[in-house]
Order: sequence, then C-alpha cells, then structure tokens
Amino acid sequence: MSNPKLNIGLYVSNLVDGSVYSLCSGASSAAKELGANLIIFPGMHLNGDYNDPLKSPYYYQYNTIYDLGRKLDLDFLIIMAGIIGNTLSNEETLKFIEQFPGVPVLTIAAEYEQFHSIRLDNKTGLKKALNHLIHRHNCRNIGFVSGSRLNSDAEERRNVYVETMLENGLPVDKNLIVYGDFSENSDSVVTELLNDNDQIDAICFANDEMAKGGYRVLNKSGKYKPGKNISVVGFDNSRTAVELYPLLTTVNADNFQMGYKAVSKIPELLKAEKPQHMLIPTNLVVRNSCGCKNTSYENLSYIFADTKLSKAQLAEYSTEDYMNYLFRESSAVKYRKYFPGSEYDSIVQLFKNFFEIVFDYRSFMKPKHYRKAVQIAVQNIISTGILSVMPTDEVYNIIDTVQYKLSTENTNDYEIGLVFSQIYREISTFNHTSRRRELKETINSDTIINCIVNDVIITGEASKQSLRPIMTRLSALGIEKSYMYLFDAPAEHKEGTKFTPPESISLIYSQHGEEIRYYSEDNRITPYGFLNDKHLDTEDGLPLIITPLFSNEEIYGTLICSARPDLYQYINKVGIQIGTALKYNSILRNLQSLLATEKENSRNFEKISKYDELTGIFNRRGYFDNVDAVIHNPVNKGKNAIVVFADMDSLKSVNDQFGHDDGDFALKSIANILTHSFRTTDIVGRIGGDEFAAFALLGGTDNMNHILNRINKTMESFNDTCDKPYYVNMSVGIYPFVCGNDIVLGDILEKADEILYQQKKIKRKSILKVPKN
Repeated sequence: MSNPKLNIGLYVSNLVDGSVYSLCSGASSAAKELGANLIIFPGMHLNGDYNDPLKSPYYYQYNTIYDLGRKLDLDFLIIMAGIIGNTLSNEETLKFIEQFPGVPVLTIAAEYEQFHSIRLDNKTGLKKALNHLIHRHNCRNIGFVSGSRLNSDAEERRNVYVETMLENGLPVDKNLIVYGDFSENSDSVVTELLNDNDQIDAICFANDEMAKGGYRVLNKSGKYKPGKNISVVGFDNSRTAVELYPLLTTVNADNFQMGYKAVSKIPELLKAEKPQHMLIPTNLVVRNSCGCKNTSYENLSYIFADTKLSKAQLAEYSTEDYMNYLFRESSAVKYRKYFPGSEYDSIVQLFKNFFEIVFDYRSFMKPKHYRKAVQIAVQNIISTGILSVMPTDEVYNIIDTVQYKLSTENTNDYEIGLVFSQIYREISTFNHTSRRRELKETINSDTIINCIVNDVIITGEASKQSLRPIMTRLSALGIEKSYMYLFDAPAEHKEGTKFTPPESISLIYSQHGEEIRYYSEDNRITPYGFLNDKHLDTEDGLPLIITPLFSNEEIYGTLICSARPDLYQYINKVGIQIGTALKYNSILRNLQSLLATEKENSRNFEKISKYDELTGIFNRRGYFDNVDAVIHNPVNKGKNAIVVFADMDSLKSVNDQFGHDDGDFALKSIANILTHSFRTTDIVGRIGGDEFAAFALLGGTDNMNHILNRINKTMESFNDTCDKPYYVNMSVGIYPFVCGNDIVLGDILEKADEILYQQKKIKRKSILKVPKN
C-alpha cells in the first residue's frame, strides 16, 4: 500500500459497542470523501480492569495493536481516549497519548489542552432529559448511574445531574448516585441503588449500555417496571436504546457525526496553529421508558421549539420543516454514506412527493384514489431501503404529526384514519421483514464464523496451506478484503509484560472477494511495515481494521480486514476463531514433529537393537528375526534355502600379536567379505564374538558349492590386496533345507556349525603372510 494518501489511525475499543460502531462508521464515511486511508485499531480498555463477567483473561492481547500503531507511518491519530481510558485517571490517559511524538493527535470524549479534541455536549441533552423527568413526569427521587469516577465524560454528566437537581430545588442524596463503568454490566450497582432508595421513582443512566443492565435488574425485581412505576432514561441513543423494551428514552449523542467530523476536520487541524476543541450537540429523544405515551409530539416539541408544544402548535409546522427534520445535516451525512450521489437526491424527492400527495387530499375525486396514491408513494420510499437506515421513530414522529394536521383540516377522519393505518402497515411490514432478514443474516454470519475452527481441523493438515478455509469463510461472511500475516512461530506474551514481536512477519494469505491467494514465496516484512506492503489494496476506500490473532498467551500474527460497517461487530469474533484455529494448527504441527522425531528415534533404536555396532551388519537378534520371518512366510513355503555358519580363524592370535584395533579390523573385514559374497536380498549377521551367519533362498543356478566358491574367492581377493601382514580367513559351514513352519533356525544353524567344524581342521597353521624369523 505504497501511495501518497493520508494515513489516519483511529484507536477505539470493542467494535461490538454500538457507540464505537457508529463512530467508526462516521469516520469511515469522511475518510472516503477525503480519499484518505483509515486504519482502525479496535483494542480494549487500556488497563483491562473493567466489570465484565464474560471477559477473557487474555483480552489484554488486543491492546498489543496500540503498540503497533506507534511504529506505523501515520499522518494523524484519533484516540477514543474517553472510552479506552475509561478506568484510568486523566494523568494516566494523558501519559498514553503522549507516546506518539511527532504525530498530530485528536482525542474523542476527553479533552486535553495540548491536543485537538471532539466530544459531546453532555450538558444540553442531559439537562433536557432530567427536566423532562422532573416536569413532565413529576419525578423527585431520581437515581443516577454514573460512569467511572476517573472518566471525564462521566464526571461532566454527573455534574449536570447535580446541577439540574439543585436548580429544581431537589436535594442531592449521595445514596442516589452509584458508579458503573459504561459497560452493560451494571447489575450490581443498580441493585445497590434500588436497595438503598425505597422511594426511587426514576433512574438516569450515563449511557445506554448501563441501562441494559439496569433493565435486567428492574425486570427481575418484581417491583419495578420501566415506563410504568419507574421512569428510565439513558444517554447515547445507540442501537441498544431501540433493542430494549420499552424503548429507551435517551439523549441523542450522534457518534456517527462525531466520527465524521473528527476525520473531515483533519485537513484544517493539520494547519491549525493551536489545538482545536469541538462539541457535538445533543438532544432528547423521547420514547416509552420514561412513561410517555404520545412520544411523537414530545420529540417534535424538543426538535422544533425546545419546549413542550401542543398538538395544534405542532400542526402549524410545514412540509419544509418536516424535511429539514428528517434530512438535517447530521442525518444527511449518514444517508449519503449508504446512498451516494443521485440515489440520495432521489430519496429526498420521494419524501417530498409523499408529503405533496398526503396534503393534497382534497384534489382526489374518490378516497380510494387518494389511498392508492399514498400507498404507491410510501412503497416507492420503502423500495429504496432508506428506512433500514433512517430511525423508525423519527419517521413515526412526522407521520403522527401529519395525521393530526390532516385530521384538523378535514372532516373525514375515517378515511384519513384508513390512509394512515395503511402507511403504518406498510412500514411495519417492511420493519418486520427487515428484522427477520437481519436475524437470518446474524445466524448465518455466526454459523460461518463458528465453522472456521472446524474447517481447519477437517483438513487434518498442519501446513500453512491448510489455513485456506479461513479465508474462504471470510469471503462468505461478506468481508471485501482480508490479509493474514503470521510470525514464523507463535510469540509468547504474558499479561503485565511488554510485547516484543519477532523481527519479521509474513503475508500468508490474501482474500479479495472470492479470490484467495496463498503466498508460498518469502513475503517477510517488519511487524510495522503493513502500510508499505505492496499487496495491501485500499483503492475501494474502505477502512483497514487491524486485529491480533492470538490464543491465550501466544500471538500468532495479525489479521487486516477491509469491510462494510455492518460487519465491524464480527471482527473480534472472527479473530478469536482464527486464533483458535491457529492454535490447533500449531499443536498439530508440533505433534507431527514429535511423531517424526519418535519415528526417527524408533528407527535408530531398531538399528541399535538389531544391528552390530562394529560391523554394521545384523546382530544376533536382527539376524534371527529377519531369517525367521523369511523362512516362515507362507509365500516361501517349499522353497530351497541355505544357512551359512562362519567363524573367523585365529581372532585371538590377531588380537595378541597386533592389538585389538586390528582384531576389530579383521572382524569388519569378515563382515564385508560375507556381504559381498551374497545378494542384497540375502541376510548376513554377526551372531557372536567371531561367529557370523548368512541366509539365502536358492534360485536359478545357485547351489551350496557356488556360494562356497564365491566366499572363498572374495576372501582370497581381499587378502591379495590387503596390506595387513596377516591373513583374514574364516571357516564356513553351509547347510541346505526347505522353508516351512516346522523349521527351527537354531537347529539348522547347529547343523551348519557341525559342517564348519570339519572345515576348521584344514585351516591355515599360521596367520602371518610372511613368517617372522
């Protein structure tokens, strides 16, 4: 990826978190517009000390990618400091940020005077939410579930709570404030809050994730029901808010807009002479958890007038006001990401057409013609897919108001009711179908991811080529591009220690859509050389997401993915599965290596146990095992064979006169003479100190005399050419027999030994070639 594009790093926490997902999505959209490379580093909290009962003890491995980012050639770095430093003090988080000298930094959800920053306007939206509880629902004992005491966003929201309570003349009881950690695992602190406050009538959560845990506690209590006898509000307006029931009233913190603005402002920030600090506005989103029923009117009151309006007052707003609400700048940025160029313009026009038709009720001759026209207008909007991105409650806010406005202007309430029932039915059908499709896609995605380990196991191989099924699954998941880099061997990294990666890492596989490529040649780069790797393709404008591949204390390498925002939530899960598959692959490779070593050791042991160390031919055990196997093999039954018993002449004399080295030389020479006198298929062994034996199946012209002559000639030839002053001779006995199950090798060797004994009587009197005087 060697090009002049701007390289922007984005440090975030878990991509499964709705607010993180939205922020990354907005950042991705802005980076594409800038023509910049966005590299996302999804780690975890910096010290890993947060309340998550499902948290793996090895989650600290994710934060090794923060170290990786320090060494990459980044032009600008955005750090979600308020989240990844959630449980650290400002000083500790600042120390982390200062580890990137020479790289311009912008912090998100935390502000430091020496760095650029962007954060939410915590005050405006939260104050509206609290005043809504106090004045609209007459709440007096409002509990507050704060984030960490160390987190600046949490502190600011807590201060807004205290300030608003005091402004309304309500006491601030310390028992009404408890501290979570911005995660959904707030069950224990919410339980504490309820136990300490019998008269509690509302709970304000500092973010939506903690409200999820709060709902669990309230529903289990048997005493409290959100939206009924206790009001609940959150903060963020994340996906969690519309997944809870009743739907969560919350403060809309536009994380998409925050991510978009953080990246889009980079060209200006690079030229800025001093740090710039930006705020993202917030506003109240009323749903049912606070106790409101007609939420559409409540929401539009806050949007249009920032105060409670009557239905009649809301009816005075025009189509232009509705369009400005639906396609306000922060929303339009998001919609253009999914519907670029003329697609977005067409959608805007379809909404205008819808409003024109709806308000043109009187021009239709018959009500059924009006209903049909409205139905077609709604179906045209639905067919674009915009309602899968546009918040449904915002659409309903407008439709409710439009219905009321038409009802006040026309007397035929029944016909208008039919039309709007039809509109709601069309949208509900679309939402139901969409939810079923999303559920099916989620199940399908989970199935694909869960198959990664199984696919690698099924191959039964330990080579790196056997990892191909991983890339096939990533393609099936819908990931556009992915790159798997692996170390030559797993690198150990224990918690609390600094990770030092190996000197190099290799690209093993790349995946572009359905095209998968294995790199067999050496593709080593430094562990920090990703951005300069020629194989990395960023031309599609999608961000690169970097995640470590690990299992327990071993890190195997790095996965780099290029994917659509809706797939971000799966990246960590994919990484865990791949890490497990690599662990299996590593274990299998080690096992195969051990088996190969064991086989080699077994072969060596076999050689040691069956071969004579001095001569290299079979020893007694080796000779007997191999000859017995041939004699008793059913294939050889009835075949003629011989055994040879040989005994070296005068070994003691050689040892006495010339030394044991010469004695060893003579024994090895006898072994060589016998080996060269027989075929490679015959069997020769040393069965005692100076005793040797041989075995051969007879075939063709072979007979005992031929074999004996061959031995004598080979021995004579050896002595003629050997420069030793003594003869190397042996006496030989040959015994013929017929192979069969009744043959006992020891018995027939005794027969050969008897014949050998006769040969001993005619051996040389002296071993010396030239007798000594």
